[in-house]
Amino acid sequence: MINPTPFFCGVLNPRRKRNHQTHAASCGVLKRCWIKIKRLSKEISTLASLPFGALAKWGQLSTRKGFTLIELIVVVSIIVTLLGFITISLVRSQQTASLTSTEEVLIAELKQQQLKAMIGDTEGRTTSDFYAIHFEQRSYVTFHGLSYSSSDSSNSIFNLEDNIQFNNPNFDIIFSKLSGTISAATTIEIQDNTNSEVKRIRLNIYGTVTDVESL
Repeated sequence: MINPTPFFCGVLNPRRKRNHQTHAASCGVLKRCWIKIKRLSKEISTLASLPFGALAKWGQLSTRKGFTLIELIVVVSIIVTLLGFITISLVRSQQTASLTSTEEVLIAELKQQQLKAMIGDTEGRTTSDFYAIHFEQRSYVTFHGLSYSSSDSSNSIFNLEDNIQFNNPNFDIIFSKLSGTISAATTIEIQDNTNSEVKRIRLNIYGTVTDVESL
């Protein structure tokens, strides 16, 4: 088992160079806590191995000195603090991954729609067409043609996660046939509502993603 005393000492007193006495006192308390935790573990193991009739011997073990109130407060405070840091870190990581994943999938779809327009993909139809993406607040739809129709069965709908939305919905990005250009430079904003983090995607008139900015 790894001795956590050096680590805990660092957590309690990160400015140990400025106050050696406080550092030494903190380490001493935690070292005693650690020794007593190991002793208690051995006692519990001994108790578990005894037959039912021999449990009276536990009374002899329980007469030993236990934790002081200060030691218990210190240990509990450290555990609560560490758990808080771990929980916050996990939540932030999950939120960042969700927003980044949405951004990456959207950029891939933009490139795919532009490529279809440039190579004249017919998708089984008799003629080639424009390819585009329509943006709603909580979803986006890939379609073909110069105008979006929600009733077109060939549309592909991509729903965003519950905490994600577009800040500038209700517009289309349409890629021209052969050239793959769009009518004007465009900015797409994706927001995570849990922490207000924003991803801003910029496209130039050639339909190329020129910048992805995190706000």
